[in-house]
Amino acid sequence: MRPLALALLLSLSCAGTAAAGLPPSRSAVAQQQLARFLSAVEGGRWAEAHALLSARWRGRLTPGGLAADRAAAGPVGAAAVARARAVLDAGVALDLRGGTALLPVGPGKAAVLVEEGSDWYVDAVE
Repeated sequence: MRPLALALLLSLSCAGTAAAGLPPSRSAVAQQQLARFLSAVEGGRWAEAHALLSARWRGRLTPGGLAADRAAAGPVGAAAVARARAVLDAGVALDLRGGTALLPVGPGKAAVLVEEGSDWYVDAVE
């Protein structure tokens, strides 16, 4: 098989549902939103992270307030983000319960997303 044809075949097979023209599942969309939020927090992109928070937290915190909250949490906050990232990167599926998506990250701890309209927003990272 020619290299270009092989590369095209591999890229199409890795594209999954997008190649088939199917929309991503609700769970996949929630996972993507959580990944975006964690990346924004890890990168100190507070305005981006703030935009991915649930309405209740967007109403209570500014991007600067989110940054201050994260700084005040110290190692506990960093550990919560690291736990969520490790579990998400390990491919653990979110548990969808109605308009809530939970990613268990430890005993009694979870990353929680809520569905608002047609989008998912981060409500907690424990």
